[in-house]
Amino acid sequence: MCLLLFVALPHVLGVNQAVCVVELQHPGLAHLVVLKVFLALWAPLHLREGTHAWQHLILGQRRTGDESQWEEPLLIGGNNLEMNSGAVLMGKKPTVENLKAGAKATFGEENIDELFRLYGINSDKDVLEQPGVNLASDIFLDYSTWKWGNMHKLTGGQPVYRYRYCHPRPAMAIKGKVAALAGGVVDAKEGAAPAPRDKGAVHSADIEYAMGTLPTNRIFDWQPEDYMISDIFSQYYVNFVKTGNPNGLGLPEWPSTNGKAVAPVLQIDVNTVVKSDAQMEKRYDFIDQMFWKK
Repeated sequence: MCLLLFVALPHVLGVNQAVCVVELQHPGLAHLVVLKVFLALWAPLHLREGTHAWQHLILGQRRTGDESQWEEPLLIGGNNLEMNSGAVLMGKKPTVENLKAGAKATFGEENIDELFRLYGINSDKDVLEQPGVNLASDIFLDYSTWKWGNMHKLTGGQPVYRYRYCHPRPAMAIKGKVAALAGGVVDAKEGAAPAPRDKGAVHSADIEYAMGTLPTNRIFDWQPEDYMISDIFSQYYVNFVKTGNPNGLGLPEWPSTNGKAVAPVLQIDVNTVVKSDAQMEKRYDFIDQMFWKK
């Protein structure tokens, strides 16, 4: 048995929900596992007071009343552009001060200066670039995904494999449409300027690649490199579901995070490589101090 998670759509309880695909020996209990975990990992970032739901995280609750943890391998990850800074700015101009004002609701005023230092948000330019994207994405779901993987690594006794999907979708094959939330499309507004291409993989952009279903989505103009990436990504999934280890013949070696001070994370793209990002781990450790170690 193994645990496999990819986050498909977080928006729960009217504000922050998550729908996940989890490969389990007992798939009928997947929703029970998902609900406990996302109450545990999303709530601290959005409900600073008045709730203690996140204190009761139990990974892999097998049945009601059984609080044992599944001691199984875990494959977990997300995309490099899960959310943009507009979600934190709330309609205000993209300046450092406005981003700080938006982030204070989540992290508190006393933590903002150190937090922005760790994210490298030093100028207004950083707000719309990757530093601002990292902040918004962590508030959205990247930190909570990391937390799940890190807790399982520390307590599950089994390998944990982390990935970061980085490849943007190609241009659309259908004219007059623009991308919407979670992989959907809507009609483009008449006279509107063409939307700029995404610089990275937005939320849900990984799904068809991971599942090997690019040909079923005729909205996008898939290129040979898209099929190459999909072959690699989906083969990792197949190997993991079969054996609990994503590695296999012809694939770049994917190390587990276990026993490493700075976790190796597989960067899935045209050139798939492993990267260890000490600064990212520092950010998550700092957020942990706010929400988990009081």
